Amino acid sequence: MTPHDPAPPPANQVPNRTTPTWEMELLVSGATVFGLLQLPAQADRLLFGFYNSSNFAVATLTPSLWVYVKFSLLTLIATFIVHLCLRGYWVALVGLHSVYPEGFRWDRLTSKLGPHFLASSREMTGEIDTVIERADNRASIAFGLGFGMATLMLMPMVVVAAIMVVVGLYEMLGGDGVHAMVVMVVLGMLVMLVFVALVAWDKSKGAAAGLDSRTGRSARAFSAFTAGWASTAQTTP
Repeated sequence: MTPHDPAPPPANQVPNRTTPTWEMELLVSGATVFGLLQLPAQADRLLFGFYNSSNFAVATLTPSLWVYVKFSLLTLIATFIVHLCLRGYWVALVGLHSVYPEGFRWDRLTSKLGPHFLASSREMTGEIDTVIERADNRASIAFGLGFGMATLMLMPMVVVAAIMVVVGLYEMLGGDGVHAMVVMVVLGMLVMLVFVALVAWDKSKGAAAGLDSRTGRSARAFSAFTAGWASTAQTTP
C-alpha cells in the first residue's frame, strides 16, 4: 500500500452501505414489540364491552372498527418480531465479519467438497459483503412493508370512528341512530361515486389541467379526501 492509498476501514466497523436507519429500526422494534403484545387483548375487552353497551346503530359499526384495530396491531407485532429476527441475523453476520475479516475461505474447502458443488456454493452465497448487504436490505424492507400495511388501516379507523361519533351524538339528541347510519353510508357511497368519476376524468382529460391550476388542486384535494372512504367500502356497513 502506497502512502497515498486510503486506509482500509476497521474490521469491526459497520459496513459503509448499511441502511442509515438501522439503529432507529432496532430502537423502535425493541422498545415497542413487548408493549404491543399486550394490546390485542386490551382492544378485545374495550371494543367488545363497547359493543355490548352501545345502541344498535353504534354497535353495528363496532365490528368494523375492531377488524381495523386488530389488523393493525397484529401486523405491527408480526413486523417487529420478523424485523428483530432479520436484524439479529444481520448483526451476527457483521460480528462474524469482524472476527474473520477475510470472509469465506473457499480455498480451504477444496479438499472437502467437489469442484462443482464448491462452485455452485460460491455462486449462491457470494462474497461476505454481499451477504451482509442482502441481510441488511431484507430487514429494512420487512420493517417498511409491515409498517406501511399497518398504517393503511389508519384512515379507515378514523372514518369508522367518526361515523360512530356522529351516530352516537344523533341518538343522544333523540334521533334514530339507524337512520343516521343509513344517511352516512349513502353519503359515503355518493362520495365514492364522485371519486370514481374523478379518476375517470383524470385518465381522460387530467393532462389538460395543469398541476398548479385551480382544477388540478381541487382534484388532488378531493382525491386525498375520498381515498379513505374508498378503502372502507368493502367492510363498512
